[in-house]
Amino acid sequence: MSTAEQRPAAIDKWLNEVYPEIRERAVREGAVILWSDEKGLRDRGQL
Repeated sequence: MSTAEQRPAAIDKWLNEVYPEIRERAVREGAVILWSDEKGLRDRGQL
């Protein structure tokens, strides 16, 4: 999504409602949250 396509209300909801719930669940379950960005990945030779 480009900067011109961002929706500030949706970003605010994600940061203040959705993600905190995900983080709390991860803590409860002893999980680790991993972040990834698909840009620049290839199906070969990266790992």
